[in-house]
Amino acid sequence: MANLNWHKPDDIWPSLMGLYLDSIAHEGIYIIWYEGAENTCICIGQGNIATKLKEHRNDDKIIKYSVQGPLRVTWANANPLMRDGIERFLKEKYLPLEHDSLPRDNPHEVNLPF
Repeated sequence: MANLNWHKPDDIWPSLMGLYLDSIAHEGIYIIWYEGAENTCICIGQGNIATKLKEHRNDDKIIKYSVQGPLRVTWANANPLMRDGIERFLKEKYLPLEHDSLPRDNPHEVNLPF
């Protein structure tokens, strides 16, 4: 199992909409969810974190969930050779509401952010 360092500054999950994206220079895995009675995963992906989060901020399929609760995000640096397996593991675990196909790699287990 790989141990990822999930981004959670000052022990608070960042707000997707309030995050200053120009300060993020990471490549890896990310998870977007909304707060509520049960934190519900909206999407999981990988790549350049700032670029991907900018895209999701402008995606009505993602933003529509903000009526359910504040949109939160976390990310972790991850070895590019392991990202597909990590993404698959997380998608199988959290069953995101918005998703594309699963990566072909076998799931690669990692520590969960929550």
